[in-house]
Amino acid sequence: MGRLVRISRLVSAQKFAAFFGLGAAFVYALLAGFSLPMQRAFIMIAVLICGLFSNVRYQVSFRLLLVVFVVLLLNPFALTISGFWLSLIAAAALLAFAVSFSTVISVDQIEVSPGERLSGVVRLFVQR
Repeated sequence: MGRLVRISRLVSAQKFAAFFGLGAAFVYALLAGFSLPMQRAFIMIAVLICGLFSNVRYQVSFRLLLVVFVVLLLNPFALTISGFWLSLIAAAALLAFAVSFSTVISVDQIEVSPGERLSGVVRLFVQR
């Protein structure tokens, strides 16, 4: 798509894909009626993608806190809805697995106990 539009000289392919994904999420939210859960999901996606465009590396936990802040700024009663917490946990799990799979795996890391994997995920949220 980027080659067809010839936008690859202006932005990287990752940023173009993120912008395209944000547009697709907005269209999907419009088609779904922009209900409250769709608004929260779109805000989460938008905040995380805006973090990509800022070219600043933030910790994953800071990004999630920023998402919570923006969602609560727009809808203060979202704390009382269980769907908010479930979607936040799902976003945290997706971020944890996306970041953990983006690293190169060596032979030594293949045989890791579940406790070490859990501590690795916890370190991921604290260190980045």
